[in-house]
Amino acid sequence: MIVALCLGLIMSAVVCAVLTAVAVPLLDRAQAMDVTGTYGQHERPAPRGGGVAIVLAMALVMGAAPAALWNLEGLEQLAARFDVMLLGTATILACAVLGLADDLFSLSWTTRLISQTGLGLLMGMAVTAATDASPALSILVAMSTIGLTGACRLLDSANGLTAGYSVVTALWFVTVAMVHPVPGLGLTMITLAGACLGFAPFHALVTRVLLGSCGAYALGGAWSFAITVCLAHGVAVDIALAPVLVLIADTAVVVWMTVRHGLASTELRRFHVHQRLEAAGWPHWAASSVAPCLALVCCALAYGDFGLGSATPLAVGAAAVVLFDVLVPGRLPTRQDQQPAAPSAPETSN
Repeated sequence: MIVALCLGLIMSAVVCAVLTAVAVPLLDRAQAMDVTGTYGQHERPAPRGGGVAIVLAMALVMGAAPAALWNLEGLEQLAARFDVMLLGTATILACAVLGLADDLFSLSWTTRLISQTGLGLLMGMAVTAATDASPALSILVAMSTIGLTGACRLLDSANGLTAGYSVVTALWFVTVAMVHPVPGLGLTMITLAGACLGFAPFHALVTRVLLGSCGAYALGGAWSFAITVCLAHGVAVDIALAPVLVLIADTAVVVWMTVRHGLASTELRRFHVHQRLEAAGWPHWAASSVAPCLALVCCALAYGDFGLGSATPLAVGAAAVVLFDVLVPGRLPTRQDQQPAAPSAPETSN
């Protein structure tokens, strides 16, 4: 199984890197641009929609995965994993299609909410039917789908942070799938991790392309699906939620600060922890590394829970995450912080 996972990681990374390199000039010519001075961290205009490359890379590798798994592990291993692999790929593709529609047509919040709820209910019913879990889980799945896709959508322009955090989160679910085990989840998540890894060079230090809603919705749907499958297979709640605690805490603080300052919902993206850290003077690379590092800490604490059978270490870690997010030093970012510096006027000689 280790060989199949390594092949999935490498293949999806290579395919995504190639697809992204092809997509960047196409998106440039299509003028699908996200200008500077909005809510991202990029200093120059960059095309949106790079998440399509992540989704396509994952879909292509997952399409070849059954044949590869059959050849490496045999028909019995394939049959034990096929349902989860199919459901995971279908969920991520469905969420990506919704995100792409949002990118192209700027869907209203009611349309997004109805679509997210419907996708969550369908995914919940499919997972509960496949795993004989309680149908009541479908309602929780719908709620988590709404929350996680919305949270990821707020970070679709956070270059560097989203790709790094996604690799950590996907690899955590691969670990859970192997230790617990959860058949099929590891292959699904390893291809997503590889795709995010292949996308990272285009999205980190120098932003050549942004995820867009397509990629953000796909990632949110992937986390919701992974959590659902883990819980349906009896994984402890703290272990299933470990890496997304950072995303949940940061989004909760963003909403709280927006309400506290009486701002419109369009201002939600201004108060993420990485933006507050940059406003406090942190370099971009350091501010973007905070969320992936905190996710790693939560995962390390949760890994200890596999043997301890207690959520106490992770509870302490979660509290530390929230406190760090709320009490991070520095002032709040303003719109002027996100505007590119104006060129200085040339000196005139008298």
